[in-house]
Amino acid sequence: MILGLSRDVPAWMRAQQDHQWAPHVGEEVEGTNLAVIGMGPIGEETARLGIALGMNVVGCRRTVTGNEPCETRTFEALGELLAWADYVVLALPLTHDTRGLIGAEQLALMKSTARFINVGRGDLVNEPALIDALQQGRLAGAGLDVFATEPLGAESPLWDMPNVIITPHNSGATALANHRGAQIFIDNIARFTSGAEMRNEVAAHQVGAGTIGR
Repeated sequence: MILGLSRDVPAWMRAQQDHQWAPHVGEEVEGTNLAVIGMGPIGEETARLGIALGMNVVGCRRTVTGNEPCETRTFEALGELLAWADYVVLALPLTHDTRGLIGAEQLALMKSTARFINVGRGDLVNEPALIDALQQGRLAGAGLDVFATEPLGAESPLWDMPNVIITPHNSGATALANHRGAQIFIDNIARFTSGAEMRNEVAAHQVGAGTIGR
């Protein structure tokens, strides 16, 4: 989505549908600032890819371990990172503490030239506030894989926004990803029966009461 937004791929797709030859100048991502909010497996891989593209990458998570692939700060620095970033990728789980984490106040901190990408959960974001920011030109664009209500209603103005990329909550849906998930499940059955530590274990209190995500 970062690359698609930087080169304004939606404009090319519209031109293709209209049978129009419409060259335009895009942007390069090298040297731009990427804030990755949530440094679980998805966030960390996003950070690695951003680094490979030559982006300046800073992560944000509840607890910094020192093992992250990039400079990482705690959530106390969220506002500062939003103001700094050219691209914000939200890759958090939904908990009581992360619900509504990005609202009008947080979006107002972002540059009008910045792009916002959400591959976490729809309810992490105040969707009406995001729509308003896009409609008023306070954000340059958005890439959205998740929404407050899914499927996204046909009446949503997001569908018709020329600077928005929409995918139906399937950014990670590949045959290889499904195979990896099955392998982890099979491996965890063996680990459980042998009393070994399981992979990707989530504590019950993290799912229930919820602490601010990874």
